[in-house]
Amino acid sequence: MLEKALRERPPRLCEEELARSQLRQELEQLVGVSLLVEDVRCEHQIPLAGEALRVVPARDLGAQGDTVARRVGLEQRDRVLRPVRGEHLGAAERRRERRQAEAGTELDDAPALEVEAADVLCERDAARPELGPVREELLEGERRLVDELLRAGRAQQRQPTPGELERFLDLHSDSVTEMKFRQLGSSDLQVSEICLGSWLTYGGGVADDRAEARVARAFEVGINFIDTANVYSGGRAEEFLGEVLAGRPRDSYVLATKLFFRMPNGDQGLSRDQVHKQIDDSLRRLRTDYVDLYQCHRYDWSTPLEETMEALSEVVRAGKARWLGFSEWPPDKIREALALPGVEKFVSSQPQYSLIWRGPEREVIPLSAANGISQIVWSPLAQGILTGKYKPGEPPPAESRASSERMNYFMDAAGDQELLERVQRLRPVAERHGLTMAQLALAWVLREPNVASAIIGATRPEQIEENVGAVGVQLDDATLAELDEILDGTVVYEGAAS
Repeated sequence: MLEKALRERPPRLCEEELARSQLRQELEQLVGVSLLVEDVRCEHQIPLAGEALRVVPARDLGAQGDTVARRVGLEQRDRVLRPVRGEHLGAAERRRERRQAEAGTELDDAPALEVEAADVLCERDAARPELGPVREELLEGERRLVDELLRAGRAQQRQPTPGELERFLDLHSDSVTEMKFRQLGSSDLQVSEICLGSWLTYGGGVADDRAEARVARAFEVGINFIDTANVYSGGRAEEFLGEVLAGRPRDSYVLATKLFFRMPNGDQGLSRDQVHKQIDDSLRRLRTDYVDLYQCHRYDWSTPLEETMEALSEVVRAGKARWLGFSEWPPDKIREALALPGVEKFVSSQPQYSLIWRGPEREVIPLSAANGISQIVWSPLAQGILTGKYKPGEPPPAESRASSERMNYFMDAAGDQELLERVQRLRPVAERHGLTMAQLALAWVLREPNVASAIIGATRPEQIEENVGAVGVQLDDATLAELDEILDGTVVYEGAAS
């Protein structure tokens, strides 16, 4: 009876293979893989393209020898198998039921007790130690198969319009540099390694005609990623971007905005009402139907996390945002959000990160890397400190942020004489590599694989061109060690700002 059930479930398994005892052990476990994948496929309504899904034998999956990597893989599998939407709870329940005796009724003629016994033998390494490695491979295989199905479903839901790639290449064909792109976490977004920010510049700190020229130049050099927030210049930054982006194909750029901080009318926080109100207000100002990335600017300690994540998930399911991110969240709250069932998951983190501000390295970057989250770094030049333009014992140069009353927030470091002296010692290192100080600092940030993009806030067109010159630069270990030695004692390892 059990042989009959095993023979009917996995596709394209011949009678001769079933007779082999070694393959028989694998098949007993592959039944679980096949049924699990089928549950996920049905719950997510993912049609099979072409031939039916082929279950890969355990020997073809490739074992992971690194125990840490294996544990991370199992944690990722656990996350993937949690229902990603509220209506998919049934799949998980059926998987749990299948490990009970009555689950045998699902296998047609297979007796429940025999199926239960097979499950027990497959899951108890002590009883059958020779199947230990096979079991580990199968667990990893389940995760890969489910990941593949979920990605397929997501891609079908967000199918790009025909010719999108061709239009993108045409738009950037006159680029003066070869921009590189990185995948943003577990999303389907490919973002340029340099992101154009709008904090303190557009809609306030820089005249609109000059700011429009900066945006145009950013597109010319290959930047496709633009970051803003509802609070920047009290909403005027979003309004400005809505105007200058109106004439560009919506699928030619990736647009991100944020919410949390107090708006001029007093709105603030991440409550359900605020999430829905602020996304609608941002879309109106940006003149678009959706944003590619919607980010929580900080953690809201006055609102239950469940309320925030449910509201953000509703925004995604309504088509107003494609993906979710956060900025400066504490690691424990990141973990809590990832563990919540039935909600959309984060794909990005936006921390402050630079040569002299390395707090994310302690917990946020490792945690993110293990959970399909990429970093979008703000202040990679430490608000201009790492460009070397602020010299010890001298007043800040004209038109710099430190000299502007509107744009000199968080510029206390410009008065730190020891830090400024150490930064000047970075200049020979940059020159030896044919780089400017800004390019050296950006290349250092981009050396981190978990960083998808570094946000720049240019006030002049030449700054954009200079910053993009950091793309593709590789710093060797000796150079990285030299930078650490020069800055030793001045590097800050602060935690999240929330």
